[in-house]
Amino acid sequence: MYQVINPNDARLEFNVPLALVEELLGLYLPPTTTGFFALTAPIPNNHPDVLCGLHGPCMGDAPVKDDEADWRTLEGRPHALRVCKREPRFVRKLTIIGLAHPDKTVKLFTSYGGPIAPKSPMDKTCSPSELMASHNFWAEHARSDG
Repeated sequence: MYQVINPNDARLEFNVPLALVEELLGLYLPPTTTGFFALTAPIPNNHPDVLCGLHGPCMGDAPVKDDEADWRTLEGRPHALRVCKREPRFVRKLTIIGLAHPDKTVKLFTSYGGPIAPKSPMDKTCSPSELMASHNFWAEHARSDG
């Protein structure tokens, strides 16, 4: 079982329960994992759905048009995201991004309902290859602003 060592510093989108994050790490993160990881896993039936704020083709939606989205910095974020007024929806999978240590502790960066999404193109840590993928993805996707 993995233990998150920095729960107060991690970003748990839409109040994802920490207990769910730790349970999914134990179920789906291979025990030999060390270093950076990005994991998307199904939510077990004994847990309720979680909210997902992502909208666009990867969620089965039409592309989010420019007239319904804008770039804004949301609370607690260092860079702007493409946001829209659409409501978040409930999903049955959770993405967890963090840093696993050999002692089975995890420094959690973020966890959110839904599939993994590329960094914002406004994120200064994007590599040149990540930046192209990010521009392409966020040109037709957006996050709920709530």
